[in-house]
Amino acid sequence: MQELLIGSLGTHILTFVSKYPWQVFAVVLVTTLILVELFRKNRSGTTADLDIGGFDFGGGDGGD
Repeated sequence: MQELLIGSLGTHILTFVSKYPWQVFAVVLVTTLILVELFRKNRSGTTADLDIGGFDFGGGDGGD
């Protein structure tokens, strides 16, 4: 069964995942969130005061 996963590399991957499951989960989650943010179609969003991608955190009051 383990040989079906990318040959002998699958055994090493399976060992690593079973040794550090939460770290692997965190890496997969963060990578997925970054990719979703990068490939999102509507980048304008619905918020007027907070634009995370463009680093515009202004409140729209015309301050310095």
